[in-house]
Amino acid sequence: MTGRRKALLALLALLVPAVLLWGFVLGVADPGSGGEPTATYEIRYEGRTVALTQTTGRVATGTLAVLVDADGNRSRQVWVAPNGTGYDNGGRGHPVRPGDQFVFLADLSPGDTVRVVWTAGDGEERSVLAEKRLGATPTPTTGG
Repeated sequence: MTGRRKALLALLALLVPAVLLWGFVLGVADPGSGGEPTATYEIRYEGRTVALTQTTGRVATGTLAVLVDADGNRSRQVWVAPNGTGYDNGGRGHPVRPGDQFVFLADLSPGDTVRVVWTAGDGEERSVLAEKRLGATPTPTTGG
């Protein structure tokens, strides 16, 4: 092995850990951090059934909840995984992906509002990822 090649390998051995460490310091290499998710949702209401479907993005951490404003009252539902556990444990082990659904029963009327809301595990950040006012067309929003 030539001296030049040894020097290059030594340089790489120093740079790779430094780059990885810098990535974690900035939060870009840590899959458990990185701010609000970029996700979109479809919100449907038929009869007494509210069905929410994630259409794009991924929610890996934080609390994913559904807020319903009906007749001047607000209720909160934690998005429940198919295995029956809520996504309110920081989301670790329960990532929400496109195609995932949350369905629940509610007595709603025209003018009532359904929102999909994400809150960071530390409670510092919060974002409305989707919102639909019944009797109106859906107005999806994306985080990020």
